[in-house]
Amino acid sequence: MTLTVKEKLDCFRQEFCLLEDPFSRHAYLIELSSLLPPMKDAHKSKEYRFKGCQANVWLLFDKDESVFYMEADSDSLLIRGILYILHELFHEQPFDEVSSFEEDIVDALGISDLFTRERLLGLTGILQFIKSV
Repeated sequence: MTLTVKEKLDCFRQEFCLLEDPFSRHAYLIELSSLLPPMKDAHKSKEYRFKGCQANVWLLFDKDESVFYMEADSDSLLIRGILYILHELFHEQPFDEVSSFEEDIVDALGISDLFTRERLLGLTGILQFIKSV
């Protein structure tokens, strides 16, 4: 049985709740970054570059019937960690569930203290972009 986006976020929330300090959450995001499926080099182009982050971020989305597909990468390990979480939450999920998702993932995971205001705005932009596809 496939978990819903909310159920998957609850699993991540439980994992991050076990991490007591910002350093541990930071290290865990970097660890998660290595789990992000590789993006094809051909997709790391201007066409797929997200223009709202300080880091280089590439996003590629597709929708097959009513299912959402996602490819992503970044040159920042922290952002790659977030992209891994987004990939796990949204990839191969029903499109209507992805587009209607409202929860603030950064706040839900308790990781807002790991990012500058500018990076938080970039992450918010990525989430809005995903929902607008």
